[in-house]
Amino acid sequence: MKTFLKLLKITALLIFSTVDTSGQTVIFIDTFDVPPTNGATRLLSINNSATNGQFPGCPSDVFGIVDRNVNSDFADDSAINDDTFGLVSSEKTDLFLGFADTDNPDNPSGDVSVTWTVATIGQTGLRLSFDAAAIGDFEDTDILTFTASFDGGPEETLFTSTFIDTPDGDTFTYTLEDGSLAIPAFSNSTNIQDPFVIDGQTVINEFQSFVFPISGSGSQLTLTLNYNTNGGPEPLAIDNVAVTVDGGGGALKGDVNLDGSVTFLDINPFIVLLAANGFQAEADCDCDGDLDFLDIQPFINILAGQ
Repeated sequence: MKTFLKLLKITALLIFSTVDTSGQTVIFIDTFDVPPTNGATRLLSINNSATNGQFPGCPSDVFGIVDRNVNSDFADDSAINDDTFGLVSSEKTDLFLGFADTDNPDNPSGDVSVTWTVATIGQTGLRLSFDAAAIGDFEDTDILTFTASFDGGPEETLFTSTFIDTPDGDTFTYTLEDGSLAIPAFSNSTNIQDPFVIDGQTVINEFQSFVFPISGSGSQLTLTLNYNTNGGPEPLAIDNVAVTVDGGGGALKGDVNLDGSVTFLDINPFIVLLAANGFQAEADCDCDGDLDFLDIQPFINILAGQ
């Protein structure tokens, strides 16, 4: 590896150019089907992996990485049988984060969390994005938050969820996969009041995308999801958690030393970052969301002005 990097350095030192290129870059993404990308780590405060997210003593309660069959509240099987309640359609067979009644004898506080950490050296204009879906009659104690901090510093709250306290006379309905309206168990009403709300947007039983800016910068970003929910049926699902560099931030590919241009002065920082298995949007020259040997030739091309 050292010999190869030395050869890269010698080759690249023969090249001098400046270039102006920009675009949105994925710092990391977690689909929950595989580990998070770009060396990011994920830590769940309670690990129910062995039981598909179900709490051992309370199998109807859920927190963890799950599939749609974790329980009947999550699975919308209306298109294949007479199911009248559900969150995840039969077409979605991959994994996601699932939450339902986290306050139980296995977890008396009700608090659960997921924490991600990822290298963000030199990055500004970061954004959190994720997909969410929910169904049920929520209360003001069902609280979801995302926080962000850099290098162990103070936490920034990116948002705190709310719910719509629907007046008794109003109607709120959820449409199932077969086109029918959802009806909770032990009820004959399609009016399911008090839906979940994120950033003023009602969360329905179809995955929708949400995006929030992250202020500040640093070498390492810590992103934390916190949730507490009591009662049911109120399933919530989160998927595709990601941090990106805002397209407006203008990450200049090849400008690893962040001086505003791409020159031979970027060669050493690029080699150091590559050898350390680190990540920086400016060094991700093939724009695939990670930093590896596949970025070497694009980096050389950028230096050559191609």
